[in-house]
Amino acid sequence: MPPSFNNYDHLFEDLIMISVPEELNPNQGIPGWLELDDLSLHGDMVARIPKGAYIKGIIGGEKPFFPVSEILGTAISKPEGVNSNCGWVELETLTFHRDIEAVAPLAPYVRGEMDKDHNFYPDKPYTIVRSNDFIGNGEKKFMTTQAIEALVNTVIKKYPIDSTQITDPRQKFTLLAGSKLEIQQYDRVDHNHWKLLLSSPVNGSVIWFAYSPHVNIIRPNINRSTVITYQILNDDNGKLKATAKLACNFWNRFVIPQSNIVIRLGTFYSPGSVIARAYKPYQQGNTVYGKIEFNTKYLGTFTNYGIAGTIIHEIGHTLGFGWDQWMNLFYQNTGAFKPETIKKIPELQYMFVETDYGPGTAYSHWDEERFDQELMTGFKDTYEYVLPVTIKVMALLGHVIAEELIQKTNLETLIREIEDVLFTMTETVQEINFEYYKDTEISEEIYTALT
Repeated sequence: MPPSFNNYDHLFEDLIMISVPEELNPNQGIPGWLELDDLSLHGDMVARIPKGAYIKGIIGGEKPFFPVSEILGTAISKPEGVNSNCGWVELETLTFHRDIEAVAPLAPYVRGEMDKDHNFYPDKPYTIVRSNDFIGNGEKKFMTTQAIEALVNTVIKKYPIDSTQITDPRQKFTLLAGSKLEIQQYDRVDHNHWKLLLSSPVNGSVIWFAYSPHVNIIRPNINRSTVITYQILNDDNGKLKATAKLACNFWNRFVIPQSNIVIRLGTFYSPGSVIARAYKPYQQGNTVYGKIEFNTKYLGTFTNYGIAGTIIHEIGHTLGFGWDQWMNLFYQNTGAFKPETIKKIPELQYMFVETDYGPGTAYSHWDEERFDQELMTGFKDTYEYVLPVTIKVMALLGHVIAEELIQKTNLETLIREIEDVLFTMTETVQEINFEYYKDTEISEEIYTALT
């Protein structure tokens, strides 16, 4: 029988790890958990966790697991070096799962800024609890984001309550806040959880196992002024809308485009074997427009991942794969890349451009015979993969590489990784002219082997 933590306040000055033991199935009633290292503690707050959660601590040199109902101390604190009058909630240090309550003193800190008229504006989507003792002038603070960010819901409560007595989860929280957390790495543990490596300038690294429905992964918008987005012209039972976001997420993850990209999606019907057809891109100002139409004869027979893969392929063309700058990179008689091109991306010495199959396929895809099933070959496959060089070559087409692909990876795996990702570029999207339209010729038709 492990001892109560009530008599072990000093332990919290060393190490606290809130986590689920390995032997527990994370799908059995515990939807999220935390592993925390080197916590900073704030003496006038207490953190509470429900009966289903576990605390791993240091007692007598051992690190046993056991359920607890209350933790003395908390990881919510104000970082050193911050103006004491600046509102602040140290959410980079610790975020709580929705079933974990953070009990704060009468005037919790909320990060934000105050204007010259002394109006306090919390960082959205914060809700602020005001106190005359804790609002004052202060510089707005941001974390430097190197990789990606997570928007995580966090609860701050003014008074402790027994969450076990509340049946309606909406009644548990008196103040809901959100924070952008720097993430060094993220992976899926299973279909229900993210494993996030969070970084804090105060407390170092934190591993958070997040329940997928309770967290959105967000790509950083720092130094990003362009975006890849979509417009639905017409749809078939919502299929295109459901997959357009996945396709845009794929390219927004890896590329910051030279210009905004709008991919327009629609449908047509043909009794033939054409799955989809793409039109030649065109540009107005800082926006390039592409258009893809799907044959409703086949649209319902493909999975969302299959449709998204087709859109991803066509966005690749809209980004320049097969157009003017691309044509200058290789020899059209052999499909081999020029020495000056290979000097910029050495991997291109092993790549060849397709020179067969006529207009729409020749010179605008990787060679089918050598790279069958790669995303940017000219024929649609059930199984497809992506080579790192497919991402790297976008730099030669005028774009910035936001993230490199480390190794050859299954396309569906990459799509699954960004299913829950949001790219928050609202202001940029609002400036795009979605009314501008121009008729262009069909540049590519994708066929099925089905009869």
